[in-house]
Amino acid sequence: MADTTILPNADGTGASNYAIHGGPVTRFGAINNGVSTPDDTDYIRNYLQEGDPAETAYFGFEDMPESFDAATGCSVVIRQKATNTDDGAKYQIFKADGSTALTNQLSLSAGSGISSSYRNDTLAFTVTGDTDKTSWDGAQIKIIHDGPGDGDDPELWISEIEMTVTHTETGGGGGGGGGGANSSSMLLVGVG
Repeated sequence: MADTTILPNADGTGASNYAIHGGPVTRFGAINNGVSTPDDTDYIRNYLQEGDPAETAYFGFEDMPESFDAATGCSVVIRQKATNTDDGAKYQIFKADGSTALTNQLSLSAGSGISSSYRNDTLAFTVTGDTDKTSWDGAQIKIIHDGPGDGDDPELWISEIEMTVTHTETGGGGGGGGGGANSSSMLLVGVG
């Protein structure tokens, strides 16, 4: 088994729902420094006025290495914060087409899952879809930001996103893999 850690490299459908803050001109450019060397001065922020419907955004990731054979696990470390207890978010990994799910969906809410200050949260997904390299090349994370609409205006801030895919390697290889050190404050078990 090997671990490959990849960073966002594309703004997908709905990414424009997030405002860019800091120097980058792309949304993915504001969230791809890696969680081991985060830059909280550039980030993306989604703001919902009270009563607004949930907003969905996709962000694409780099391709898998040539030695990638079959995905056996997937986790995402997302450095984020939420400004009030009305915030909630759902996360799921899809193929590059944005419609074919590769994992289950996970949910977090402010207070119990998302901190009010930047923190690295680890999302431990279960691989439920295809496992081959073609399916995982250019994979996208789908983020749904919502709030119940009965309090302050929900805001979700994201500073970094980093995905690690555990996989077998072609030719029967095993051993270590790439990727940086992930600092996380919580590990979630698959829900939904």
